[in-house]
Amino acid sequence: MAKKRALKQTEEIVEIPHVDAFNTWLILDYTRFTVARLRDIELTKLGITPEQAAILKILCRHGTSTITQIADRWMRQPQSVSTLISRMAKQGLVQKVKYPKRKVIEINVTEKGKRLHDKLTSDSINMVFSALSQDDLQKLSQYLKLLYIRSRGLLGITGPAPFLL
Repeated sequence: MAKKRALKQTEEIVEIPHVDAFNTWLILDYTRFTVARLRDIELTKLGITPEQAAILKILCRHGTSTITQIADRWMRQPQSVSTLISRMAKQGLVQKVKYPKRKVIEINVTEKGKRLHDKLTSDSINMVFSALSQDDLQKLSQYLKLLYIRSRGLLGITGPAPFLL
């Protein structure tokens, strides 16, 4: 009974006393954090972090990539990606390929990494977003893309936005 009551309370729409850009950003930030926490719990069962899952997703979708390409697609700093790639290589999820005549290191997914990628689910994300109708989900997606593009522009980032990892 207590579980049902708690679930009902969390699904109620809370009125926001003052809607402005900052309060809306706070709601977005809190929501992102809680959804990310759910995702973290889901992926921990597979022994992988959300960051590692994102890199596997990028590599499985785009194939062999450099650290810079991964960083650009994921909107992260190359140094952070490099550190993650090194850890993933030690775990046998990815392989670094160095070419003697080139300064670039290419990153490939190993068979172990592909098998882990194939086990990844989005159950936690699907459960959260099931609170929205398909129409609401479409509108939210459009609004978030608009804010994302605006933020990239303010940061001076040009070129196509990598909406899908």
